[in-house]
Amino acid sequence: MRFLENHRLPKPVLFALLMTASFITMMLPAETLARLRSLAQPLGLPQWLMQTAALEAHRTAMTLVSRNVPADRYGQLEIERDALLNEIATLRYQNTQLQTTVAELANLRRMGFPAHETLIPARVIAMDASPGRDSMLVGKGDLQDVEESCWVVSSLTVGAGTNENVKTQTHVLG
Repeated sequence: MRFLENHRLPKPVLFALLMTASFITMMLPAETLARLRSLAQPLGLPQWLMQTAALEAHRTAMTLVSRNVPADRYGQLEIERDALLNEIATLRYQNTQLQTTVAELANLRRMGFPAHETLIPARVIAMDASPGRDSMLVGKGDLQDVEESCWVVSSLTVGAGTNENVKTQTHVLG
């Protein structure tokens, strides 16, 4: 290594040597270099892949370059963009609501709600006026397969208890 550090070829000499080697390889018969060409063929596929990837990246970049848009089309695009932003906000809100519902349902399972049972959404018609009892009147009954000791889920509250006085349309959760 020390020898190479002290004895570097000047650039014009290196250029002359490379040009001479190129000239000699050009003058050789084609059959002489046939074996060397077969060694270079595996480089063709990666070279083609790189060229294709570079061209696709260039095309993609060119499509992203902003172009002038007529004023009427610009207004229409703004309206579409605002509509899409509103839709995104609505979907995010719905997603939040669904995540809350999933968390509540998972909580019901942790509280002991049987895995093989079906949840029956119910509207609370009335709450018990007595502060000592936490019962409520729910708008579902035995017509909807509500039986004694059913769990009830409503938009106001989630609870479990025993059913008393099960009627056709309503029951009391005690």
